Amino acid sequence: MGTVKKNTVDYTLWNNTLCEYFFSEDNQNRTMYLHVNDDLIIELGEKLRLKKENSLKSFCESVISYARNDINRIFEIAYIYGRRWFSQGMIGFPPFLSVLAVTVLAASKMNTDLEEGIHGNNYYRRLRDLIQLEGSGKPRGFEKCNELWEMLVKWQKKFKGKYGYFNIFKFGTEYIGYARSQCLIRDNERELLYDFFYWAGLKPMDSITAKHLEEQLEMYLYNKSNRLSRFFFSNELKVKESLINLLLFELEKWDGTVEPLHNKTLGGSWEHRVRSYNLFLKVDVEGTLQRKVNLSLFGIIEHLNKGDINYTTLDGCEVLEGAIKRNVSFTSISSDFNFESENLGIRARFKAMGTYILRNGLDKGINGWIERDDIQLSQNHLILTRNSKSIEKWLKLNHYKFKEVKFTNQPNTWFFYVFNPEEKIPINVNMIGREFNVIKEKDKIIFNGGLKIQNDEWLFEYPPNLIVQSKRGSTIFLNGSPLLSTLENTISLGLRELYIKKPTIYEFEVNTTKSRCLLRNDYKNRLSFDYFTPEKYVGKNRNPNIMGTYIYENLEQYPPLIEYKGRERANLSSDGKIFDVPLNKSIEAPPFKSGRGYKKLDLDLVGYAQGLERKIDILFEYLSIRQMGNWKVFLEAVKLIFGEDNYHLTAYKIRKNLTSLGLVEFGRNPFSKSYNWKVVPPSAAIIPCETPMVYLTGGRTRTFLGDIKNQVPVNTEMLMSIPKSDFEPLSIIFIDKINNNMDRLGEFLDSINIRFNIDEDYFAHNLLKCLPSLSAMVHSLETRERQKFNKEWKVSSWDLRFHRWINGEIGKINKYENLFGQERCFLLVNSTQEIEIDKELGKLYYASKYKPALNIFKYSNYILEIRKEYHLPDLYERVLASCIGQCPVIERGYRIYRNVPYDIALIVSLRLGFNLNYLKRGRINE
Repeated sequence: MGTVKKNTVDYTLWNNTLCEYFFSEDNQNRTMYLHVNDDLIIELGEKLRLKKENSLKSFCESVISYARNDINRIFEIAYIYGRRWFSQGMIGFPPFLSVLAVTVLAASKMNTDLEEGIHGNNYYRRLRDLIQLEGSGKPRGFEKCNELWEMLVKWQKKFKGKYGYFNIFKFGTEYIGYARSQCLIRDNERELLYDFFYWAGLKPMDSITAKHLEEQLEMYLYNKSNRLSRFFFSNELKVKESLINLLLFELEKWDGTVEPLHNKTLGGSWEHRVRSYNLFLKVDVEGTLQRKVNLSLFGIIEHLNKGDINYTTLDGCEVLEGAIKRNVSFTSISSDFNFESENLGIRARFKAMGTYILRNGLDKGINGWIERDDIQLSQNHLILTRNSKSIEKWLKLNHYKFKEVKFTNQPNTWFFYVFNPEEKIPINVNMIGREFNVIKEKDKIIFNGGLKIQNDEWLFEYPPNLIVQSKRGSTIFLNGSPLLSTLENTISLGLRELYIKKPTIYEFEVNTTKSRCLLRNDYKNRLSFDYFTPEKYVGKNRNPNIMGTYIYENLEQYPPLIEYKGRERANLSSDGKIFDVPLNKSIEAPPFKSGRGYKKLDLDLVGYAQGLERKIDILFEYLSIRQMGNWKVFLEAVKLIFGEDNYHLTAYKIRKNLTSLGLVEFGRNPFSKSYNWKVVPPSAAIIPCETPMVYLTGGRTRTFLGDIKNQVPVNTEMLMSIPKSDFEPLSIIFIDKINNNMDRLGEFLDSINIRFNIDEDYFAHNLLKCLPSLSAMVHSLETRERQKFNKEWKVSSWDLRFHRWINGEIGKINKYENLFGQERCFLLVNSTQEIEIDKELGKLYYASKYKPALNIFKYSNYILEIRKEYHLPDLYERVLASCIGQCPVIERGYRIYRNVPYDIALIVSLRLGFNLNYLKRGRINE
């Protein structure tokens, strides 16, 4: 780069300097703004060896010189030169960049106080001052700048991102809008945009409507005090629209590599770490006339799931969902208590006090009085103390109204007082005998519970509870209208009980405190193959990549599953070997049997229609929106939707069904009963049937299904079937019954971006090609010396006569459990060696090796029955469920799989090591 002497004016040099700055390699393929202010001009002036105080003057004089001493025609001349450059092929840097830069420099000097208004005169006055142009209003030919901006953008597009992409749009009035748009987002505010993208859970290339982006941005900027917030909440509609359009453009070009202001994770960490917690005192009052109190130590343990354990107490602590509780006496709270479990990753401590101050725990989602380290104005407090004289003296000194309360089980050495400080800040707090913070905030609004999506956003059907802390008699407003008056200092209301009828943003206000929540049920399906890592199911020499009902494998590398040798025998492949097996001549169940169309599959199919929201479908929509999470998130959602009765068993059934159908992949935590989960992107599985037919798997929302319904071509039908189980989502089926053409159906699935494996076979057949045998799975596991377990571990063995676990016995397959809920299972190889194995896999393998052969598998035309005590490996379950698009039903002690072709039944039974027994007229034909 050349240099100039001090105060030398050279337009070309300034223009090239600006071009080299904005069009550097660092800005390739990036969204850019021609944001020119005094600081940038000074920085570039230093590169030109100009003094700081001379840089701005030099730049402006260089632009003036571009007019060839006719400053009134500066913009007309810039347009003439720009048009010539454009028509000659846009060779080299744009010669007018400095002219556009000075228009942006004027915009950067405008008054940004929206209350005073921003108008053209404000802008033009500053522009004229910079280029020493007399007069007022819009300069001559200034409207030509709009065409220069458009030429600049076309030049960048011609070079496909080599020089970046300027985001220009009309921000304000007609002629100054482009220049102002370059100042709307400053460089130091770009990080705030990326933080918003992370906050909203967006990913690069995500599709989102302007309406949804506006809702998200309103929640993000609410209660924030910054320049973007002032723009967004201004009364100028065009300003808000411009800001939304800017963010849509930024999201489209965003590559996701910029770090957010704070890290965001979905569903919490999957790692197990030792964490320290403080226990606090909790007081529950029982009875009315004869009242008594129950004391307990309480600790919120975020990562502790009750599903991980199979006991009720641990060292005297009751294990709750995400918490522990230890019932204590008055004597116990006089001394410290420490609790530590290395296995559960918990270290908790209770610090004894002579005086405890408690408040209602609703704001923490806890019923009862809980210990606090602060005093909050206008709130009821409960004091538990051994020093009644000092406490009464302190209460009287502060002129607080108080009342001593007594309980039937209260020892005479402890005293209870209830008081409310109202609006009086307490003095002489040291008289209590410990330090307390004083919270001057009189009002608090909290949202708790519900199906939370992220931040302050909930699924409309299951909104949160509203908890309000305020002075008694305060009025709560909903969207500016009075809702109710409080009768207590702390109240809790379920939003489902209020007058809330549509998804939108709701603002609650009490006195001067406001808070908002967003309720929605119109979510797009944002699951993408680009952000999903397929699970690897390990078997000997096999590592197939499977995602729901989509197979990444090259299926041509696998040998044919079956080759028939007449009606009596067939060759079946397993683990690269060929097995000659006999056939049952009475069975006739090919996959695509002529005349066996979709109406003969025992599916009650009706046309898909929105509006049928079963509990399980709402749960699955919630999981699809969240995309991934830990076991606690899953359990809490199941408990909220299906109720607390046996909710762990309900969660187990739902998990099995979602996995079998290829909707969600669950990964089990080692030695635990909890899982991490990921919803897979949408895919489709071909169902064996004469009619071209697939069922939809993977994540989905009602909006996603509605959008698909609107795109279904005339030759295709979108149908649904309601499964018999309340724990299984709707079956969504696509068929082509008019043209009877699978290729046409495949073209439609391609058009709506749903992946599938389409060839002459069906999904169950293709998936089975990739799967190792049960023996190969077991033999791939590590054999090691037998372990010794101490008395803390309880052992049980699997009994093949009664098909159940026998406590206290050691057999071929043994399960060990300890008080911490850890579970380990071992398969004995010999007297000194064993294999650690999944419990269900071990049971199945043990049963497959038993002699004489057990009657586990039964088959008749298209019906396969398997004893309910034996669960197949997940992908084998998926093979069988995909034959009909629904999970099996349990009847007579067996799981009944429908529409299973003979090919599949033969190969599944062979690879799992079982004989296939045949049903004839309702009885087994051995």
